[in-house]
Amino acid sequence: MKMKLGDRMKSEWNPYYMAPISYWDRQWVGYDNVKSIEIKANYAKAMGLAGGMVWSIETDDFGGH
Repeated sequence: MKMKLGDRMKSEWNPYYMAPISYWDRQWVGYDNVKSIEIKANYAKAMGLAGGMVWSIETDDFGGH
């Protein structure tokens, strides 16, 4: 799945978070892609963790409730 970015948005890999970020002016968004999910899954496996979690954006509460 490709994320559609406006003409002004810039995207780059953030080595600290091991995930991509996109930004324009003072607005930014961090998200996962196939590469970052693979890195995180491999980390969980290497640490012997039993699983992981994915947060779906549509469950966010933008109204502050």
